[in-house]
Amino acid sequence: MALNRTDRMISQFDTLLRVLVPSANEPQRASPAHTTSDGALSAEVRKRSARSVKGQYTHALCVQAIYQGQMLASRSPKAQARSLQVAGEQWDQLGWCQQRIRECGGRSASVFDPPLYVGAMASSAVLARINESAGLSFVHTVTQASHKHLERSIRHLPEDDRRSKAVFQAMQGDNAHHARQMLEAGGKSWPMPCRWALTMAARGVSLIGRHG
Repeated sequence: MALNRTDRMISQFDTLLRVLVPSANEPQRASPAHTTSDGALSAEVRKRSARSVKGQYTHALCVQAIYQGQMLASRSPKAQARSLQVAGEQWDQLGWCQQRIRECGGRSASVFDPPLYVGAMASSAVLARINESAGLSFVHTVTQASHKHLERSIRHLPEDDRRSKAVFQAMQGDNAHHARQMLEAGGKSWPMPCRWALTMAARGVSLIGRHG
């Protein structure tokens, strides 16, 4: 069923609240960190972990913005439904990151999060409005890049930070599912140079989030 204009506006208002007030986002699924425990983490290691998760939060927020842009501009009921579903699961990822950042004693959000969100959402919406298939393909490729970026983030976590690792691995599982959803909705895989460029962009966004 297609979303009407009122539904979309309500969704975007809720989204804006969660972006501006990260603590307002409560995940529907329990954090995967709850099923494991950390090793002995010093204060310095916790600080390092908090920065890593904070960077991943900013990147995941931009991915959420891309889902929202696709949902807002799409004319296809099928694409809207798929985008709405993956966006809901993406909010869980963001909630897990927020919880983990707080556990590690870090600051929960970057000052750059709102402008990055708006830019990512606008890019996705414009592309989806110009060409539905191109918009879905963009979302699919971004989600693939996010999966790849998470692999790198996991490798760079402190060895005893098992809870952050559990969160990142669960996010990877979601992303693999989301990428398939976008293909099923009509997207296509982009060539390797495009995937590489978006993976590099993911690293840059994460770096901004870590230090912003």
